Amino acid sequence: MYAYPGGGEAALSGKSIVGRAVSAAGGVLLTGLTLTVGMAATLLTCLAVLAIAHRHPRSRWIDRIIRWWARAWLAPAGVRVTAQGLEHIDPAGSYVVVSNHLSDLDIMALFATLPVPLRFLAKRELYRIPILGRTMRAVGMIEVDRAHPDRDSINRQSAQVLSCGQSIMVFAEGGRSRDGTLRPFKSGAFAIAVANHAPICPVTIAGSRQCWAPGERTIHPGRIRLAVEAIIDTTEYSTDDTETLRDQTRSLIEATHRQLTEAPPNGTPPGGMET
Repeated sequence: MYAYPGGGEAALSGKSIVGRAVSAAGGVLLTGLTLTVGMAATLLTCLAVLAIAHRHPRSRWIDRIIRWWARAWLAPAGVRVTAQGLEHIDPAGSYVVVSNHLSDLDIMALFATLPVPLRFLAKRELYRIPILGRTMRAVGMIEVDRAHPDRDSINRQSAQVLSCGQSIMVFAEGGRSRDGTLRPFKSGAFAIAVANHAPICPVTIAGSRQCWAPGERTIHPGRIRLAVEAIIDTTEYSTDDTETLRDQTRSLIEATHRQLTEAPPNGTPPGGMET
């Protein structure tokens, strides 16, 4: 068989370059579409929630709209969420939801999937965005000054959220993991849970970093996996046990994250669901 000059590996290399260029262009288009739809959904959500919260601040429609907002970000990105262990959650219960944090898409995945109304600890800088800040205050998101945290204010806001039958979502690492490894947990979420005798709902996230990694501009389609562990009752814990509770929860999430990342990426887990 005769090999033509310039063929073989050179031709394959050319195809590979073209393939990468097409893939990169597709990624740019997908990212542009996702950001356009997501930002439009954010604006519509803020306007709708402000209108409802003005008259009915505890309306169930607020959480339905927030759940729609989360799905409006995930759908155009081609990101699906698979969840297992949702049977551990009582939709009528209030929890401190503790999770690891890998991507900006994590919050959308949790809002879209967990069957309870969620509020989260939000940095004060977000409240400076005019419409967004007003909306977060209207629905009871918990404002945190990361430079000078006011524990009394955080505890007061958290107690109010829990007393209204809502749950608090906390990324216990304090920020996104840049390399995908689980960082040390901070104690704040566990102090809130113990102070309010609120059960902890540990949730492990895997796969979101592959969809949108910290620092990357391009969003990729893929699957985010959520695993809800058995609820941890905190009624027998005191403030002296906060660190023990923190380390226990971190070990649980670390082990589950290892299992999820080693498992085959396709398919819905037994007893799970997909959004």
